[in-house]
Amino acid sequence: MAACQDDMDSLTMEARGHVQAISNEFLCCAICNEQFDRVDKVPITLPCRQSFCRPCLKRTVGSKHRLNCPVCRKAPEIEGGIDALPADFRIMRMLELISNQIKHTCFQHKAQRLNFFCASCKTPICHDCTVIKHPKEEMHMFKQYGPREVKDMGKSKHVIIDILDAFENYEPIFKELEQFGLRMIDALKIKVQKYKDELRELEKMHGVVIDDISKRFDYYRALLKQRETATSRRADTLIREQRDTIERACTAMEKELQSLKILQEQFKIVRVNKDTRLLFKEFHEFEKRKTFFISLAHPELESFFKKFIYTNAKEEELKAALMESVGDVELVKCKDDDFIGRDFELLEQFLSYGRLFNPLTSLMDD
Repeated sequence: MAACQDDMDSLTMEARGHVQAISNEFLCCAICNEQFDRVDKVPITLPCRQSFCRPCLKRTVGSKHRLNCPVCRKAPEIEGGIDALPADFRIMRMLELISNQIKHTCFQHKAQRLNFFCASCKTPICHDCTVIKHPKEEMHMFKQYGPREVKDMGKSKHVIIDILDAFENYEPIFKELEQFGLRMIDALKIKVQKYKDELRELEKMHGVVIDDISKRFDYYRALLKQRETATSRRADTLIREQRDTIERACTAMEKELQSLKILQEQFKIVRVNKDTRLLFKEFHEFEKRKTFFISLAHPELESFFKKFIYTNAKEEELKAALMESVGDVELVKCKDDDFIGRDFELLEQFLSYGRLFNPLTSLMDD
């Protein structure tokens, strides 16, 4: 078996050498010696059938309509400029094939395919990884043990499974994570809407409070003008501070909502593309931030919203000290029933069955 593996490795290395030689010969621009790509260095075919990247051809031609091919030295006429020339789709196809191969190669051992998965470390690995970072004396094949034995091994053993088995085992976990992301997006949308509703309610309450103050001070207008002005200013200041606080909270929540959408979309893309290099990286990043997103969307998170009322002055105190007892603006914590537009049904439904999970633990508990 060892000799067979060595022969395979030898053939693989030789094949990689041929692929590299082909890449250097056909997939690089002969002018700048940089590899073609599908965005910045698109391969363009000249009438003489030679291909070069578009930027190099534009620099060579300049304002002219003719150039000498750097390879065959022919001088074809270029009607319509470089942009009118076709892309070399043969090279584009070769780039695509090589790119698809790279998705399944090891980060550390670039030439090795990711054919294995370490269930203990929760990461895809190649054959070289099983020798260097996952030595055989610490390695146990997953199918040789039951779920409970694998779980009890702890971090001292490396549980190695085939990458295809890992995809099969992780499929329900990937689905659950995607569903979690969608539920959290809905939950954060509800939270953002709550803040916006509170801002609208605060604006309406602002007018009501100021109106109450004005009406009350009409009775004391002649003697208490200064007091009325001071109290109104206090109401304006408190509400402005409250508005600023809620607006900052709303802005921060919208930022985290956008961050979650981007994370969700990135995870979906790499999963659809079956990008082995990035799938588990995005998965770990997503899982790491789950607790934070749940804490943001929790319905019992302390609200910044406080209710304002104007406290009427007492006639007895007014007679005793007019300038000190003509009422004031106070903060009163608002009851949940006073909020407008608050709807946590979706959030409560998510929290009732949403859970934090460890992929390896979930796999072992199945």
